[in-house]
Amino acid sequence: PEESSIPIELDKHPTSINCISAISLRGQTKLHLYEESMNAQLFTHFLGKLVHELRSDIYKGQNFILVMDSAPFHTARHTIEWMQDHKVNFIKRDEWPASSPDFNPIENLWSTLQSRIRDAKPRGKADLKKKSSKIWNQLTTGCPRYFAHFSIC
Repeated sequence: PEESSIPIELDKHPTSINCISAISLRGQTKLHLYEESMNAQLFTHFLGKLVHELRSDIYKGQNFILVMDSAPFHTARHTIEWMQDHKVNFIKRDEWPASSPDFNPIENLWSTLQSRIRDAKPRGKADLKKKSSKIWNQLTTGCPRYFAHFSIC
C-alpha cells in the first residue's frame, strides 16, 4: 500500500487530498481518500481496509506479500505489530525498495494519476475527489503494465 497527495490549484486556491491504495499483478484496491496527515494509526486503519480487499477480492484467500517503502508510518512499531497481529506477510524494512518507480511500480501510477487529474481541471474539493476516483479506476484497469519492467512478468 502506498499513499500520495494530489495537490491541485482550484480557482487560484491550492487544495489537495491524500489517497492510499495498493496494486498488484492481479488487480488493485479501491482508492481511499482522506484529508488528515498520515500517521501510523491512520495508516493501519486504511491498511485494514486494503488487506481485506486484497485477501477477499483480489487474492481470494491465497497468500500475498505486502511491499512498502520506508515512509515513517510504514516502519512504525505500531504498523509492524499490526501486520504481525493480523498475519500479513510483508517484506521486512531492510529489504523494502526505495520510493523509486524502478522498484515500486505504484510510484508511476501516482504520477500519472496526478497528471490526469490536473488535466481534468476539477472544480472544488468534491469534484477533485470524484474525478480522482474515476481516473484511478480508468488507470488501474491495466494494472499489470505497471509491472512490465520486472523480470517476473
